[in-house]
Amino acid sequence: MRQYIFTFLAPLFLSLASLPATAVECFVTVKSYGELKDGMKCLIVRRSGSGNTIMGKYVGGTNFPGVGIPDIQAYSHDIVEYNPATMSMLTLHKTESETEENNWYFTDQDGKFLSVATLYTRSNYLKSVDDYGELCNFLITVDPDSYYAKINSIKKTGFYIQYKTQAFSAYKVSHEPVNLFCKLGDYYLRKLEKDKFGTICLPYSVSAEGVAESGAKYYEILGKTMANGAVDGIVLGEVSELKACTPYILYTTGDNAVILPEGTAAETTSDFPTSTGLVGNLSSQTIDAPANSFIIYENQIRLVPEGVDANVLKNYAYITLDDVPEYKGSLPQNAKRMSVMGGTTGITVSEATPDRSPSAYNLAGQPADANTHGIVIVNGRKVIY
Repeated sequence: MRQYIFTFLAPLFLSLASLPATAVECFVTVKSYGELKDGMKCLIVRRSGSGNTIMGKYVGGTNFPGVGIPDIQAYSHDIVEYNPATMSMLTLHKTESETEENNWYFTDQDGKFLSVATLYTRSNYLKSVDDYGELCNFLITVDPDSYYAKINSIKKTGFYIQYKTQAFSAYKVSHEPVNLFCKLGDYYLRKLEKDKFGTICLPYSVSAEGVAESGAKYYEILGKTMANGAVDGIVLGEVSELKACTPYILYTTGDNAVILPEGTAAETTSDFPTSTGLVGNLSSQTIDAPANSFIIYENQIRLVPEGVDANVLKNYAYITLDDVPEYKGSLPQNAKRMSVMGGTTGITVSEATPDRSPSAYNLAGQPADANTHGIVIVNGRKVIY
């Protein structure tokens, strides 16, 4: 049964005020020693089936506390979102050693040095100290299979940075192996629940690899279908790459969409392409939406009544239905149709099946209905059903 879009009295102010999407600092697993670089920002993480833990901030006691973190997401590598309030982001430095090429030291967020403090035979403290010394030097190796990192004190041979009893310290006996995570750049994080719809418009492009690994699928509007002079639905086509300043409809396949930007971000809206009814936004603003405008919010599509302002957040988009071109002819086999039940409704998206209108005929010239199979001529084109 076909479903029609109809006028609906919406609230006087519609907002896309969901969890904000923002550029965040994220870190990924160091997979080999060759990835280590002087000046690299990094985190020390304990990965375990009993829960992932990251090195917290040193606050003047002994050792660095552990901060529990959720299951690490997948984005080519594993990924951690940095929380500056609790996590200790370290900077890795290469020493000028003539006797040992693999010689590194760390500074913390306050510019102090990560150091081993010698107290016991089998375990030693980690401290944050003001002055650089030989106890600040470490050897680093990375296992190419597990990606576990061994961060070994040069002065205290055999003492590795490890996690035990809710703290990171230096132990001679292995307890919990750690991973070293490095910052690759700023990611764009859209916080949506799995299997939810939204809109997105970014100032930079995203490659096919970035799209495939982002935790979401992205669609452009191909057009609207009509029945008896009224809009019947919106046809969506999946895209494999994102263009800068181009709005899309997104569908999350994971808990969040984590997107790695590519290239230089555009700075002005003059870079927007010709609209097909999906209008993007690079800065939060209140819009005086034209007639038949819709926003997607909390997995619902909502009509914006004429004369009513809508608050559209940065990097979101809205739909101006009158500007969506009519989609004629047979639908692509991979297309999806978005059905709209009314002014405010949950989104239903199904696989779009090619229409068989009165202009569809079989090879004998007879009208083809929904039960016709084989080669059908639709608007002068041969289509196989």
